[in-house]
Parts: sequence; structure tokens; C-alpha cells
Amino acid sequence: MEISQIIKERAVSIMFQPIQNIETQEVLGFEALARGPGRLYSPMNLLRAANKVGMLQQMELLCLSRALEDVTCLPDSDSLEVFVNISPGAFISYHEEITKLIKDANYRVVLEIAEIGLNARKQNSLVSILSNIRNQGIKVALDDIGSGDRNFRNICEIPSDYLKIDRCIIEGLTRHQNGAAPHYLAALKALVSIAKDLDSKVIAEGIETPMQLTLVRDAGIHFVQGFLISKPLPTSYWSNQKEASIC
Repeated sequence: MEISQIIKERAVSIMFQPIQNIETQEVLGFEALARGPGRLYSPMNLLRAANKVGMLQQMELLCLSRALEDVTCLPDSDSLEVFVNISPGAFISYHEEITKLIKDANYRVVLEIAEIGLNARKQNSLVSILSNIRNQGIKVALDDIGSGDRNFRNICEIPSDYLKIDRCIIEGLTRHQNGAAPHYLAALKALVSIAKDLDSKVIAEGIETPMQLTLVRDAGIHFVQGFLISKPLPTSYWSNQKEASIC
């Protein structure tokens, strides 16, 4: 299926992956993850294909709007937070439309911004727009913390309610054989300390083993996401869970 046809027919499905509080075992919220049809099932393949034909931002808007449509399938959707992804470029270009979509959805949406390098002018625009939407009650999460070369600047400049630690840091925690673990743990603790000073909550992504869970807990992180907790699951699964909880 061509990208233009996918966008026209809104042929994107949504998976939801829970984010859990380690201490209470309660679900903080869900991250919405888009999936395309056929060979474009992988979000990386879907977005890469859209980018090749110059329709990346339109595809991102479709994925975001489809996620907001499917929020109602989640159990306790009126009280849990839903994390939706958007790139800085798409957000700067379409922030008015995106803000309206979020407000119309009437849910507790967290706008998740990927850590993609911007020039100084666009960075200033992003900071200004994000400050404005946070004043309107929409929360912001910075994604991919620890994976790029401009992370510290973004943490310092971009206002956020959540910092999401990239899986590359989490994977590094258990590399005992090459001596990397102590260094990754020190970096993780430093990020937790910075987040506390900034009044931001930390979410560790990519938790796949009990040891990783223990290490992030010991580092002072309270919220986790990953296959150890739950893999991303389709809306049909969460709809069944919602019906069961009602019954």
C-alpha cells in the first residue's frame, strides 16, 4: 500500500504499552505506538517510507490522531496518562492542529518529543511553543534521553514533565563483562538527580530483565516501561481488559 493511500484511508493501527510504578505496581499510563500495514508494520519502516515521499509529517499527524481516537479502549482511560509521539519538526509545523487534537480528545495526554537535534532558531521556537502548551495543561515528555549528542542541551532548555531514559542506557547497566555497568549506573543516577532538580519525573524504557528493574529502582527511578512489564498490545486486548474491569 502506498503512503498516500495509507494516509487517505487512515490505515494505521495503534498498540499501547503500559508504564508502571515500580513501588505500587500501578499503571501510570500508556505509550501509544503506531503500526502500519504489511511490510510497513514496523514504525521505523513506516516513517522511513513516508519520509522518502515527503509525507513524514502528515504520517506523524495521522499516527497521533489515530492514537487519540483509540484511547477510549483503555481501562481507566479517564484517569491514566497517554503518551503520544511527535517529532520536533512536525510539532513546530503543526502545533496549533496538534494542540487542538489533544484538547478535543479530552484525555490526560503527554506529548512525547523525540530528542532530535535542531538549529538554534528552531530550538527557540520549540521551547516557546512547548512552554505555551504546558501553560494550557498539556504535559511534555522528552524521549531518548542518553541516546544523542545534544541531550544535555535539550534537558536544560526544553521544559518537560517527564524524562524518558533511552534503552541504550538501560542495556548498558548489565554489561558487566566489559566494565561498562558502573559508568552507566553513574550516568543514570546523575540524570535522576538532574530530573529531581527540574521537577521532572523519570521513566526508564526498555526494561527487559529483573536485574535491570532492580538497578533502575536502586538508582531512584519509580516508573518503568518495557517487555518485562508488558509488550505493546493492540487495542482489542485493552478493550477486553476494560470490559472485564467493568464487569
